Amino acid sequence: MPLADCFSAPDDEAALAVPRTEGGPTRTGHDPVRLRGVDPVLALVRLEAAVTGCGHEEAGARPCGGQVLSDPQDGPPFVVAVTDTPREVLAHAGEDDLACAAAQWRASGEPSGLTEETASGALTALSTLARRAHDRGRRLYCWWSL
Repeated sequence: MPLADCFSAPDDEAALAVPRTEGGPTRTGHDPVRLRGVDPVLALVRLEAAVTGCGHEEAGARPCGGQVLSDPQDGPPFVVAVTDTPREVLAHAGEDDLACAAAQWRASGEPSGLTEETASGALTALSTLARRAHDRGRRLYCWWSL
């Protein structure tokens, strides 16, 4: 089962140092939120579509939308960029906004088997992470280990 830890970092360079650290963002102090069984390239684009109200194609076309920053030839783990749009939306989302986004995320089918409780818990944790990142002027990334 793949592991995906969403985390904040000041910039791409700092985020790219994470895969070289044993244990990923948990060991580097990058404020991670653990997601299990998630393909971040697909799931984060669908999550972005859910929280922003845009289509999957539009979310995937945004700069850094699910973009793998680390060199794929280096092998896993990888670092995937999350656009600033979902960071801002999640940072300012209320409970009703998160509940609606969780329902839309589940309906997208990615990740498969996402329950209402799991989707809501993940969005609440990601919203808290996004608020801290916003307040510190940091960006969001995902560390992905297959």
